[in-house]
Amino acid sequence: MISKPLDRFLYWIDEAARDTAGQMAVDEVLLRDKAADPILRVYRWSEPAITVGYFEDAERARLQMNERTVPLVRRFTGGGTVSHGADLPYSIIIPKRVCDAVFGNDRVASYRVIHQALAKTLEGLGMSDVVSATQGDQRIGAPCFVSPVREDLIHEQSGQKIAGAGQRRTREGIIHQGSIDLMGHDVDREVFGRMLAAHLAENVQKLTEAQLPSDFDDQWQALRAKRYATARWNRDLSGSKVR
Repeated sequence: MISKPLDRFLYWIDEAARDTAGQMAVDEVLLRDKAADPILRVYRWSEPAITVGYFEDAERARLQMNERTVPLVRRFTGGGTVSHGADLPYSIIIPKRVCDAVFGNDRVASYRVIHQALAKTLEGLGMSDVVSATQGDQRIGAPCFVSPVREDLIHEQSGQKIAGAGQRRTREGIIHQGSIDLMGHDVDREVFGRMLAAHLAENVQKLTEAQLPSDFDDQWQALRAKRYATARWNRDLSGSKVR
């Protein structure tokens, strides 16, 4: 029996209705709160949205998507431009101590490990012929789902991109923000979350909102207002290094 990469994983089926800026803020707060164990958050979009990678240009993204009215938010992570609505979004937060112990300085390993587990999960949910891309580079300005990079998930026969993600590694750990094109499949989010966590860790436990810090809502709402809902954040491309 092949051992799983992590010892313990918490998964949270987040049903809260938040706008796009709020969803991005929640991910960063989870990272900053320095949880003891890795956390998988599976959530849903309350509205159609566009997110752009940290290095992407918002104006160019709108032109490419030919969309002027849908909310657009710049992510904390890298990657390309993604149109959201029918996709399945998820995020994974891995504390630094776990990153160092499992992945060391290999910055591709975490992406590869997560997507290998994701491929197994999707196969178990009835999506066949899902494989990892063996080559490709993210082109600045290119929509994410037309620009597969190495270790993204694609449909083996058609080459269509099924799942991609952006990552950022900080002093707190890794934040991985992913999006899945379900290609018309009806997927139970609870089953998806439990299966993905189980492919990543030996011990899996469901996380509830009652287990979050008492000021969690105050934290993400404050960060949303300060960063993700501001015109400056969503247009200014200066800042720290992101991959």
